[in-house]
Amino acid sequence: MAELVQKVAAQGDSVGGIIECRAMNVPAGLGEPVFDTLEGEIAKAMLAVPAVKGVEFGAGFSVSSKRGSANNDAYA
Repeated sequence: MAELVQKVAAQGDSVGGIIECRAMNVPAGLGEPVFDTLEGEIAKAMLAVPAVKGVEFGAGFSVSSKRGSANNDAYA
């Protein structure tokens, strides 16, 4: 990665990337309903970084083509 970044920078350009972060054993219902959910707070922090153009949780953007019945989370 470092070599690619240096090579592209020498050409006066830039590259993108993906960062994956996992939160494990998070208790169900952590956060506040609607606006202050854990996902909402993480997305707010991530999108505050100017270079970030998208944040996805779970199956993320790939579920946009699925029906809700095929994608809904099961209630614990």
